[in-house]
Amino acid sequence: MGEAEIFICPHCGREIWISEGLGFADCPETVFTCQNGEYPNLQERMESPAYQQTRELLNAGASPADIGENPRKNRYGQNRYICPHCHILQSRFTITLQLPDGTLFTPKYHCEHCNAPLRLYTRRSRKQTLLHCKNCNTTFDIHAENITRMIAWVD
Repeated sequence: MGEAEIFICPHCGREIWISEGLGFADCPETVFTCQNGEYPNLQERMESPAYQQTRELLNAGASPADIGENPRKNRYGQNRYICPHCHILQSRFTITLQLPDGTLFTPKYHCEHCNAPLRLYTRRSRKQTLLHCKNCNTTFDIHAENITRMIAWVD
């Protein structure tokens, strides 16, 4: 099950979705369907450099990893990332793979605004957290009092 926070841009009213977890279309049979060495459903969820690395590792025998006590937690899905430089919150589809030698691999993502490496974001953070509205090209703090937010559950 996934969750999305929907923020309303205070400048133009556009909805900005920040997702986490899995949606109904993210079942492993769909995401990991291989066609001639390509994973089209995974490709549409990931940025190109991360997808290329993931595809090569899957084709070399890597598999989605089970992490921690919950076997399906963190294996793959949407995660929230924040840029440590410009503080912009972003969603990315991520996956943890277990390589044939037992080591774990998680693709690295970069900020779409300044290209800095992104870090995982926890909602408990009260540090400055910005969203960028692509519709009106403005940036706003999600913790400001005038920001409208809603929660959507995705099955």
